[in-house]
Amino acid sequence: MSDFLTVLEKGIAELKIDLTGEQKSQYLQYQELLTYWNQKINLTAIKEERVIAIKHFLDSLAAGALMKWDKQGIMLDLGSGAGFPGLVLKIWQPQWQFTLVDSVQKKVNFMNLVIESLRLEKTIAVHRRAEDLGRLADHRHRYDRVVARAVAALPVLCEYCLPLVATGGYFYALKGPNYREELEQAQAAIAVLGGRLETVREYRLPLTKDSRSLIIIEKTRDTPKQYPRKSGLPGKKPIMQKQQ
Repeated sequence: MSDFLTVLEKGIAELKIDLTGEQKSQYLQYQELLTYWNQKINLTAIKEERVIAIKHFLDSLAAGALMKWDKQGIMLDLGSGAGFPGLVLKIWQPQWQFTLVDSVQKKVNFMNLVIESLRLEKTIAVHRRAEDLGRLADHRHRYDRVVARAVAALPVLCEYCLPLVATGGYFYALKGPNYREELEQAQAAIAVLGGRLETVREYRLPLTKDSRSLIIIEKTRDTPKQYPRKSGLPGKKPIMQKQQ
């Protein structure tokens, strides 16, 4: 058995996640594609199979284990990169429809290769900037769940993501252990954009015990039409006061 599968199986046992043989095979094929293409187009700085298993695959599944999953729904992964956590979650929850978004074309091309190679249904990868996506009718207020991992500071991330979430849905921000200051700074943005902080789940990665947090924000009303603002503004002038 490969180092990747050995570590993956130890991790999912710790997470108490059941995977079929086909799902494990898909994860292995995904890792092999990542390793091969990473040598050519620099998809991730992580090279070792064991570390890839923990910091990409198990990191995605550990957060996924704390999310609310209905029998079916639509999830968007913003800033998916090489497909984390979106493609990992898709393989685990195949009944859900997934949209994977990144602003870097080569990463979108790689995700499409994985989607095609693994024959993942109801899954698309989109090349688009975050600020632009939330202004498009096909995406605005559409998704049951939106997830983002290591994309931006939380006040900025809320402006990118909350316009995409349908009322009654959830935005999940994957963060490290030092999230409290970001969360405090994001309170105004959450309120302005139609969200409500439900909770923060602190947890540890399997095997390494590294600390992580999952910030869970419920969408309680539609986002005002002026958000997200045009490209560049959310990062330069984050929403910091409710009157904005």
